[in-house]
Amino acid sequence: GAINYGLRVNATGGTTNYSAIFEGGNVGIGTASPDKTLHVWGGDAGSHTVNASTNVLIEDSGSNYLEFATPAANESGILFSDPDAASGVITYSHSTDDMTLTAADNIIFSCDKVGIGTAAPISHLEVRSPDNNTGGIVSITNANGNIGSTDVLGRINFSAPAEHATDGNEVAASIEAEAEAAF
Repeated sequence: GAINYGLRVNATGGTTNYSAIFEGGNVGIGTASPDKTLHVWGGDAGSHTVNASTNVLIEDSGSNYLEFATPAANESGILFSDPDAASGVITYSHSTDDMTLTAADNIIFSCDKVGIGTAAPISHLEVRSPDNNTGGIVSITNANGNIGSTDVLGRINFSAPAEHATDGNEVAASIEAEAEAAF
């Protein structure tokens, strides 16, 4: 007959309780030959090279998701930490339906085109309105609440390509909005 393997650990009564410790090997769920420290296998993804820094591999032969389930009033997220703090965070608030990407410095999209309100942007950045009444709106706001006469409210810079600029950041032209009065 079939051989069933299983592990059940009930650790109680001590000052330090461990449900299981696996020393010197990889752990596989759905596979007897795990490729990484933790390998969750639901099907063969085909021939691919797993990144050398990967510790958790989730593999399937079809669509594949990592799901975080919480009550509707809470949020789910992924923290990217270093010894000082969580330096990068992806959070989703179920109560507001907002997703937030937070970084200690920059958030960089390394794709050719970014679409807001569209899955098929036609330029490097396309902002598409959900209706025909408002149009695509981009807001540039000043964090300082005290705006004085002639203060710069916002600027769009058009930079020369790095090979043509002396420092790689040369502004070739700009559009600047300046306050006409204090408010």
